[in-house]
Amino acid sequence: MWLVLLSLETAEHRTQTELAEAVGVRQPTMTHHLDGLERVGLVTRDRDPANRRVQRVRLTAEGEAMFLRLRRAAAGFGGLLRAGLDDADVAQLRRLLTQLPDDVAAD
Repeated sequence: MWLVLLSLETAEHRTQTELAEAVGVRQPTMTHHLDGLERVGLVTRDRDPANRRVQRVRLTAEGEAMFLRLRRAAAGFGGLLRAGLDDADVAQLRRLLTQLPDDVAAD
C-alpha cells in the first residue's frame, strides 16, 4: 500500500501500467492491489477518454490522508532505525542500499 500511495502522491495522473512499473510489480499484481485500495476508498480508477484501455489512478481525499499517516509512521520508524548510527554510518548504509539493485541486475 505504501509504495502505491507514495507513487501516486509524487507523480500526477498515473496509469495503472506506470504504477506497476514504478512499484516493481507485474500488471495483474497491481490490479489486485488497486482493487483493494479502491474498495476501501483510497484510490479511484477512470478510463482515459483518449484510450479506453488505459486506466488512470488517483488518490482520493482519504488516500491522501492515509499517505500522510503512513509517511509520519515511516519517518518515525526510520528515526528509530538510525538512532544508533552516526552520519558516516547512515551515508555508508545509503550507498550500500543504492548498490543492491545494481548487484542483483548484474546477475
